[in-house]
Amino acid sequence: MHRSFINAIMFLLCFLPAFNLAGHELKETSARIEFHQEMLHVVVTTDLQAWMTHLQQGVKLEDINILYMIARQTFFHETSLTIDRQKIELQIVNFPRLEEFRIRNHDQKKEHLHFGQIHLTARKSPPQKWNSVTLQLPKALGPYVANLVLKKTRYYQAGTPAVFSRKEFTH
Repeated sequence: MHRSFINAIMFLLCFLPAFNLAGHELKETSARIEFHQEMLHVVVTTDLQAWMTHLQQGVKLEDINILYMIARQTFFHETSLTIDRQKIELQIVNFPRLEEFRIRNHDQKKEHLHFGQIHLTARKSPPQKWNSVTLQLPKALGPYVANLVLKKTRYYQAGTPAVFSRKEFTH
């Protein structure tokens, strides 16, 4: 199989579990930066209602279409990722649909939080060796927890143990 085909399949597999948002344990926004082979993904999970409340500034919460446009533009312009001080160009792969913002707007009196996810990917392969990664999210998302994941994926025959060494994850 071609490497690009395998990378595309792995990309899709990385995001399939992300559609189940019920397992989000924190009340804060979270960001996960994932390096996987020659790909870089960022997944941001946030409470949509809290985000809209921060963005309001003179816009009525009922004007959900305007708030949605503001949220999308703010996220695009105020999110950045650098590797060793070199800006990495990101593209939004998945952004919460307007309906998700609407559902939360009508459901705001309930106690549970409604989290939405934003998926980004690097437009080009990131450097394989690096010293530091910096992620900046919009202030309107509030405080957040961030983690970095270095993924290694291999395929094994049935009955064969999967073995990973620590030095594989150092660069």
